Amino acid sequence: MNLDELRRKILRERDGRTYRITLPYEKTRAAITAAYSALLESSGHDPKDVPDDKISSVSKWLCNSGKPGLLLYGNYGTGKTTMLNAIRHVYNSLPDCFALHFTAKKFVENYSDNGFLVCSEKTLVIIDELGREFDIHLQYGNATEPIVDLICFREDRCLPTILATNFTEKELMIKYGPHIYDRLFGSFNRIYYSGKSYRR
Repeated sequence: MNLDELRRKILRERDGRTYRITLPYEKTRAAITAAYSALLESSGHDPKDVPDDKISSVSKWLCNSGKPGLLLYGNYGTGKTTMLNAIRHVYNSLPDCFALHFTAKKFVENYSDNGFLVCSEKTLVIIDELGREFDIHLQYGNATEPIVDLICFREDRCLPTILATNFTEKELMIKYGPHIYDRLFGSFNRIYYSGKSYRR
């Protein structure tokens, strides 16, 4: 067995799975900024109120093949959903790119074997409001945990996944237990949102 060739094969498979976006960093950052600004303007907010540091972190994650996940967490009303929508708009405007975007509750409500497979293999899956879904979903009388299943499936295959939540680290531990908590904080880049809600 050629160990060098085995290593190269594994790394090639991993790089292919974590590949996210074809634009260079500066163009990605400019596109996310433009989309974020337009979303602010469309909702009656100042289009110049763009979080440059967070857009920079998101753009770096989109452009490289590091950790397969991105977790936005922190206070409500601080721009996490706006960021998710900006990412989705930019990603879906590129050739051969398609991102699915759900709230966690909506994903669980529509969960089925077929629906799970559609989401599990997509290039990019975005889940908002992580933690607000029901813990257990009954399918044909069997108890399932769709969000947990999705996180594990995609993380095991290094498929890019973005999650957003208002939960604290402690609340995530209580909600999902140490196994999923370890995955969230080991295989996901994290961006923390602090401050007051800009909806007020």
